[in-house]
Amino acid sequence: MADTNSFRIFIRARLVQREYRVNKWTTLETRFGAAVATLQQDLPSTQSMKRMRLLKIMERFSGDVEQARNFLQVFGEQHHKHDEN
Repeated sequence: MADTNSFRIFIRARLVQREYRVNKWTTLETRFGAAVATLQQDLPSTQSMKRMRLLKIMERFSGDVEQARNFLQVFGEQHHKHDEN
């Protein structure tokens, strides 16, 4: 009986976590979806990035497309230099 209860608690916790992640995704998509689309058009290197990562970057910069673009350009340059070495 104790195993069944702990299993139910575990499953409930996982479902609550999943619901939180889905709600977070929806909120970020609503707030920054258009800005991410703009970034993807302006910077071809962002096409290969996961959308959630781009949304989190936009959240980090409070939706400021210019700051996000600058960050992604610097990130891309550093990544490119690392690949050359």
